Amino acid sequence: MNEDYINQNNTKPTLVSVPPELAAILVARGIDTDEKAQKFLFPKVSDLASPYILEGMAEAVAIIGKHIVSKSTITVFGDYDCDGIGASAILYLALKALGANVNVFIPTRQEDGYGLSLNALKRVIHNYHPHLMISVDCGISSAEEVKYAQEAGIEFIVTDHHEPQSVLPDCTIVNPKIQKNACEYCGAGVVFKLVEALKDRDFALQFVDICAISTIADLVPLKGENRVIARLGLSMLSSKNIRAGIKALLRAAGVHTFGKKINSYDVAYKIAPRLNASGRLSNAEKSFRLLVEDDATMLSLLAAELEAENKQRQELCQTTIDEANAMLKDYDLINNKVIVLAKDDWEGGVIGIAAAKLAQDYYRPAILFSKRDNLLKGSCRSIVGISIHDVLNGCSDKIEQFGGHSMAAGLSILPQNLEAFTRAVNAYVAKNYEDALFLDKIRYDAEIDIKKINIEFARSLECFEPYGNENPIPTFLFKAKAVPFKRIGNYNHIKYSANKECELIAFHAYNQLDVLTSKMDKELYLTVEHEIFRNTEKAKCFLKKIVIDNITPTEENILIDYLAALLPENKNDGCIQAKCRPSSLYGHLIITYCKKTFDKLCARFPNYKKAYHCLDTPNPYNTVLLSPQNGIITDKFCLIEVYDTFYDEVAAASDQTTTVKDCPMGFHLNIGGFDIVCIREIYIYLLTTQNGCRYWGQDDLYERFMKKEYTRSRLQFDISCLILREMGLLSFQNNSIIVKNHKVDINQSRILNMVRAICNLS
Repeated sequence: MNEDYINQNNTKPTLVSVPPELAAILVARGIDTDEKAQKFLFPKVSDLASPYILEGMAEAVAIIGKHIVSKSTITVFGDYDCDGIGASAILYLALKALGANVNVFIPTRQEDGYGLSLNALKRVIHNYHPHLMISVDCGISSAEEVKYAQEAGIEFIVTDHHEPQSVLPDCTIVNPKIQKNACEYCGAGVVFKLVEALKDRDFALQFVDICAISTIADLVPLKGENRVIARLGLSMLSSKNIRAGIKALLRAAGVHTFGKKINSYDVAYKIAPRLNASGRLSNAEKSFRLLVEDDATMLSLLAAELEAENKQRQELCQTTIDEANAMLKDYDLINNKVIVLAKDDWEGGVIGIAAAKLAQDYYRPAILFSKRDNLLKGSCRSIVGISIHDVLNGCSDKIEQFGGHSMAAGLSILPQNLEAFTRAVNAYVAKNYEDALFLDKIRYDAEIDIKKINIEFARSLECFEPYGNENPIPTFLFKAKAVPFKRIGNYNHIKYSANKECELIAFHAYNQLDVLTSKMDKELYLTVEHEIFRNTEKAKCFLKKIVIDNITPTEENILIDYLAALLPENKNDGCIQAKCRPSSLYGHLIITYCKKTFDKLCARFPNYKKAYHCLDTPNPYNTVLLSPQNGIITDKFCLIEVYDTFYDEVAAASDQTTTVKDCPMGFHLNIGGFDIVCIREIYIYLLTTQNGCRYWGQDDLYERFMKKEYTRSRLQFDISCLILREMGLLSFQNNSIIVKNHKVDINQSRILNMVRAICNLS
């Protein structure tokens, strides 16, 4: 078992009232009694706690009640993300229903920035003349701003869920983070509890759909009350009572809600991004109105605008990610465990999403900055085990302002402090966090035999919804040898039909077909979903990760990989390497083409990752790589050693940091009967029957060859194809087979001569 992949299921299930296939998963997540299991699988309204467990709730209710009675002006000060918009909508609708004189102000990212600011407060006071202001999803770090409002004669209540600073605002505060053992509600969750306290639970539950969207989108832990809120909200979103604005939004996104069960994926990837889009690019007022208005024509127009802005957001986000990855070519990823990048013209509304993608890909905290008003405004995203809020707090002397929680935060710094800030956060992380946290691990819940998965099993897993932070979709381990995957149409996807009710899909995995169908021991990590498509039910499994438990390719495969490196398209133009020194975790890449050498190197470097054909991450982890395929990117490594090389291009690229070490390959293959006649026969077959045909891979091509009753072995066939490709007679372009008809001297083939030499052919 590869040590990088950890099974959390170390306890035998003790649950008696839960099906065995679910019990193991529950126990792995700390749900080890029947009572806990029932609450987790079947959350009820009665599981919600009293809103008065939150400190400051009674005072807040009294203050708001006083202003409702007096009909004085109440202004809700919100935020421009999905959580802040949802919190603003819930409180606005609730106060309006209670007879309050209420209005809402949502700051703009471009003009006001995050949270309470003096500029925004001045606008609110000038436009609305409020007697009471209630902040939602912000305010806990705004002591000076709250004081300014109070000095202007405004009573103030802060409702928030972010980490408090050393100085709290001198007003009534409702924030679970300022007390012990409270649920980690999102901003809308805090407001939901406030609304319940203002009247009753049934009154609050009419807004649980909005609260569920914010809860899932803001990545708060989906356990306890948050799980209850999310489950109840999804049920409402899946009912006939779906809010008109959400229905319009889903319709604009191409999702038809009639008869569809809305799940956490729909919220996280369809609803929330579109509600966020306006706040990222223009003004969140559109998203707020979508949640509080009921005019069908207006909602349709608002949904169309949000759909258009979401598409623009996606394009800007991808551009930002591409530019950030380009910048990382000159970034010391080896000795800096935090990514810190800045570009003046990056769109501030998308850098948080881009930072999340980088954090996921490179498995380390990522902080991206854009410039506004002579400040660098940044968004941070972190990984499990590293609190980005603690990191920023530890470097606060380099920061003008910051706020957030363990997984995400925002901040502002002076441009001249960027280098000092980068050094400081990396020094803090290096001192306070261990290497093990930066190893990208797959944690699985249970081992299964995919051949036994059926529709009933897939249905039973639906009880684990909603998925999110601290309740990820269950991951299963399937140990296998050769799995007969087949290509799906002409796509880059493959699938395996495990039984009549279950199939395993591997997206973008066609290039791994040879590994999956090989006899090597493999660990396949997958998720299982219940799918109904055109009235047909299926248990659909989705492959997430492949780990070769024991890298033992056949000698035939080693030879083919060895020879393929000689193809013209695989010519090595020189290794570009990072200009730094390797660390205990990153920077050293060892390449070999010999299995014996590979085994010796793995024994010599037991803590290194082991890989075959390709690197499965852009992170420059210390790695021993056997038989690399064309296209591996090595520019993030600073020390590259190549063993057993036989081609001049790698040797020519060697320099002070690239070492080439030769040793005999020691092939013991019998390619009896292989000669130029063999190559000619296969060439004639390809030219006369396959030219212009679809190319579905070498396995499929060989099957076609065999149907013509040729008797050549698979090894002879593959070597012949390599030689024909080397000599320009065969190519695969746009998934088509191209065979050229012209004369060449096959004896000039380097591959042929290499085969003759290593296999002792005449």
